[in-house]
Amino acid sequence: MRLHRGIVLSLLVSSAALGACKSSTAPNPCADFQGTWNTNSFVYTANANPAVTVDLSSLGAAIMLSVDGSCNYTGTANIPTITNGAANINGSFTLNTDSSTLNLQDATAIGQVINNTYQYTLSGNSLTLVNPSTTFDFDAAGPNPAIPATVTITFQKS
Repeated sequence: MRLHRGIVLSLLVSSAALGACKSSTAPNPCADFQGTWNTNSFVYTANANPAVTVDLSSLGAAIMLSVDGSCNYTGTANIPTITNGAANINGSFTLNTDSSTLNLQDATAIGQVINNTYQYTLSGNSLTLVNPSTTFDFDAAGPNPAIPATVTITFQKS
């Protein structure tokens, strides 16, 4: 089944309480996300200068999510400088299919990195999450000067 939806932030990537799925076209749009998802890329792009990017997946970042039909997930995240190896994650997400947004909440410590609202595009076995309203420390000098950025995370269902 091909379901194509637009944009807005938060995944990564994270979770808190399970929210109800909302849809005007499908009885349970959460079912479309069911399965095991692995990151293909995890890219931050500076909003002021799109030529400035960091692909965390090229530095070893990887996220694996096992999603059920009720918008709950469990998995692992390995994000250099954030986790010490693979960290267990779990949580839920809520969908607003009318605006193609996904609100991700992670119940673990890594939630601070991935809790957010994302614009999403789900097409077959491909999922893209985009948050244009985040910040990133491109020069790795510490939490400041983190600058406005867009994070784009792509997943492939296995």
